[in-house]
Amino acid sequence: MFQKGERIVYDSVGVCEVEDIKLFRCAGIEEKQYYVLRPLNTTGEILIPTDTSVFMRPIMTQQEAERLIDQIPTMKADPYFSSVLTELNQHYSESIHSHDCADLVALVISVFAKRKIRADRNQKAGLTDEKYFKRAEDLLNNELSVVLGIPKDEVPAHIEARVNRCKKEKET
Repeated sequence: MFQKGERIVYDSVGVCEVEDIKLFRCAGIEEKQYYVLRPLNTTGEILIPTDTSVFMRPIMTQQEAERLIDQIPTMKADPYFSSVLTELNQHYSESIHSHDCADLVALVISVFAKRKIRADRNQKAGLTDEKYFKRAEDLLNNELSVVLGIPKDEVPAHIEARVNRCKKEKET
């Protein structure tokens, strides 16, 4: 069970803070404990039973975030091509719904490689590719922003600087 003040990843919403844990009774149903979650990337509040089957996990630690960023230059992800839209959606959706940051990075790398191939052929990026790219990037940047204590819009530059620094260290 999560504690008040803890920051967690809640399903596809992203990082939320557990504002409170309260007992509620709804229309004849026995009293139940609920998390009161405040998403950090949007306004509003989420009320969810503490025994829900909806995915929730603690956010990564700063050390895990730094290790993930350091691994980016060695990560490989082949571009995924399918002319069947449902297959393409399913492929990308599996990465998003794994709720694993390494899978999100792999999705971003894969779509980036696919963009390059399509650009070399004078083709536009696919709408489905772009939709999932943006979603993966948003979820990843949202969590890294909170963990690293930097604004979300500075995360890509932070990643690039750290990756470049790691490359330089390996060259020397």
